[in-house]
Amino acid sequence: MFRPLLLKMEIEKHIIDGCIRHDRRSQFKLYEHSYPYMMSIALRYRKDQNEAAAVINMAFLKVLNHLKNFDANQSIRAWMRRILINTIIDEFRKDGKIRKWNVNTDFDKEISMNGIHVDYNDAESNLHVEQLTEYIHQLNPLTANVFNLFVLDGYSHKDVGDLLEISEAASKWHLFTARKQLQEKIIQMQRTNESTVVSNIKIKEYEK
Repeated sequence: MFRPLLLKMEIEKHIIDGCIRHDRRSQFKLYEHSYPYMMSIALRYRKDQNEAAAVINMAFLKVLNHLKNFDANQSIRAWMRRILINTIIDEFRKDGKIRKWNVNTDFDKEISMNGIHVDYNDAESNLHVEQLTEYIHQLNPLTANVFNLFVLDGYSHKDVGDLLEISEAASKWHLFTARKQLQEKIIQMQRTNESTVVSNIKIKEYEK
C-alpha cells in the first residue's frame, strides 16, 4: 500500500489556549505550524496550489471556530486533518462533480462478476509521493477522491460512501479503477525508464 508523506506538526498547548481566547498571535502561530502539513494533504485533492490554499483557509476558519470543542486528549493533527478533508469533500460536492463523474454502472453486479482486486508490487509501494500525486491528478476527480480517502487517509468504504454520497459498492468500484489505472501508469513509466537506460548505453557505446 502507498504511504503518504506525513509532515510533523507539533502544537504547544499554550498556542491552542491562545487561539481559544482569540489571540491573533496564537492564531498566526497555529496557522504557520499547520500550513505545511495541511498543504501536503490538500495538494493530493487539488492540483492547483491556489485552490489548495483556498480550501486550507476555509478549513482553518472552521478549526478556529470549533477549537473550544477540541478534546485535548486527542491528536490536534488528526482533528485538523479531518476538518480539512471534510471541507475539501464539501466543496467537491458543491461543485456538482460527483454526478458528472459517477458512471452509470451496476456496481454490485460488476463486483460479483469480476471481483475488485489489483495486486501490488514493490515498485508501486516505493513510488515517490510526488509521482504518486501526479498520477492521482490524472484520474477522474471522483475516482481520485475515493483513492485518496480510502488508501491514503484510511477511511472505510462506508465512510467514503457517506462523504461522497455514493454507495459502498461504487466506492469499491472507483478504488479498483484507480488502482488499475495507477498500475498501468507505473508499468508505462518503468518501460520508459528501461528504454531510456538502453538508449543511454547505446550512446555511450557509440561514443567509444
